[in-house]
Amino acid sequence: MGMESLSESLLRAAAAVAALGSAASDFAGLPGPESRTAALMSAALRQCSDRYAAMIAAEMAHQSNWELGHSGLAAAAGFASTVQMVQATQGVSHRDAVKLIEVGTLIAQTEAAAQAVEAPTAEGLAAARDSQLAASTSPADSATSLWQQPLIAALNSGALSIDGADVIRRALGEIDTAVTAGQLAAAAEELIAASAGLTPEALSRRARQLRDQLDEDGIARREKARDDLRSVRMWTDAA
Repeated sequence: MGMESLSESLLRAAAAVAALGSAASDFAGLPGPESRTAALMSAALRQCSDRYAAMIAAEMAHQSNWELGHSGLAAAAGFASTVQMVQATQGVSHRDAVKLIEVGTLIAQTEAAAQAVEAPTAEGLAAARDSQLAASTSPADSATSLWQQPLIAALNSGALSIDGADVIRRALGEIDTAVTAGQLAAAAEELIAASAGLTPEALSRRARQLRDQLDEDGIARREKARDDLRSVRMWTDAA
């Protein structure tokens, strides 16, 4: 049996929450354990809804690409930016609109990459090009998408929320000369495994600590490499 689809998860979560009732009186006097269970059920529903919101926001951004000019979705609707359009249509803050667009774009890129690998036909590659994967054409963009794939897998499994994925992505930062994509992917997997019960703020702090450690290790490696090279040159010159 395959993994439950997002639509199936949404329907299941919505049915579970709807069964709880529809008025405050339905929750009055709930025993503590039942209140906690109800909260977890509501959170599961929100996670599904947030993933839909992210994918929709990403597609809105895709259709509002600056190259389209005034014919782009946001501009044609009278918005100065896609972020403003997402804010207006989804009723979220500027920060949340940016989060939805960025995480949704990553979801689309990861999905398209998987489709291209699973069906490397002309049709499969065309589908990948038609998705937001087309927005990542540089090697740096591809590497960034690669290390963030564990975050999307965790989103799909329900192990991580949109907020959790976003704070890990931001706190771990970018690939540079000291930190590789593989190291960031490993750090992301470590954070996902430890994320249960952590607030986004606590998860962000832990992610920043991991990034700081990776940076320190990378600096130490570079300094050692320079020292080794200097020693070799001195030995060669002396010879």
